[in-house]
Amino acid sequence: MSAVSAESRIVGILPKLAKFLRLLSSDKEGEVFAAVAAINRTLARAGCDCNDLAGMIERPLRQPGASRWSPAKASSRRGYRRAPLCSELTAVQRQAWLSAIHGQHWLSVWELDFVAEMLARDEASLQQMSANQEAAFNRIIDRAFSMGVRS
Repeated sequence: MSAVSAESRIVGILPKLAKFLRLLSSDKEGEVFAAVAAINRTLARAGCDCNDLAGMIERPLRQPGASRWSPAKASSRRGYRRAPLCSELTAVQRQAWLSAIHGQHWLSVWELDFVAEMLARDEASLQQMSANQEAAFNRIIDRAFSMGVRS
């Protein structure tokens, strides 16, 4: 099995795996053993094993030392030379970025929920984000930009 296909199968079961991984911190030994068994069963149903999961975790999302932008990426259709900041975008531009990253396989469950919640807002509400929401938006957009996503 190729690493890419294993990775894509694991992405489909991440919400289940996240629940079981949380159980590993239980004080009850039986819950920990049951969680390990559940993780193994869930991975097996997806045609994967713990080695595939570990490989996915070990692989960096981008190469170490990669810069925030490169000349190749700078020639994107919008011409951004760096990821834009939330404060630099209009509500329509924010909506476009959120739409571009919605459902990306590399988003965490929390980030998927955050993006979906922001997409559900109207334009006026998108212009009035809290400081924490703007910070989360900036982090997600920065990572999306580094992976080649453009609005």
